Amino acid sequence: MGLNFRFTPVNGYDLPGLERWLEAMAARGLRFALTMGPLTAFERSRPEPLRFHLEPAREKTAEEDPELTALYGSQGWEFLGIFRKNFFVFATRDLTARAHTDPETLSYSLKRFFRQKLLGGLGLALCNLLPLQFYRIGSWGWTQLKYLPAEALATRPL
Repeated sequence: MGLNFRFTPVNGYDLPGLERWLEAMAARGLRFALTMGPLTAFERSRPEPLRFHLEPAREKTAEEDPELTALYGSQGWEFLGIFRKNFFVFATRDLTARAHTDPETLSYSLKRFFRQKLLGGLGLALCNLLPLQFYRIGSWGWTQLKYLPAEALATRPL
C-alpha cells in the first residue's frame, strides 16, 4: 500500500491543532504513518473517527518507547509513529478517551518540553549572532545589515 504525502498545515508545536488535523485526515481515510520535514505521510485506510494524542518525547528520537507504548496500550491507545522526532503519536477509537487525566502531569511534560526547545532556540540564535562581531559596521545602520556579508566579501580580500 502506498503512502500519501500532505504538507502539514499546522505549526509543529500547536498540539491541539495537530491532533485535530490528524483526526480530520483519519475521517477522510488517511491514517498517520510518518513525517518527512514539512510533509506528513499517511496510509490509505477506511475512513473512521479516531482520537489522537501527541506525547512529547524527552529528547529527539526516531524509535518507539516500548514502556510508553505499553502504558498507553493498556488504556486502549495504539502507537502509530513519531511526529518530527519530537512527539509519539497515539490514536484510539474511543472519542471520549483522554490521554492525561491529570492536568498537572500534562502541564509539567509540556512545560519541560517547551523549555527545552526554547533553550535550544536561544542557543541557535546566539550562534547566528556571533559572526556579526567579525564585521565592523561603522556608519551602517541595522537596515543595511542584510547586505553586510555581500559587501564585506566584495570589498575585502578573503
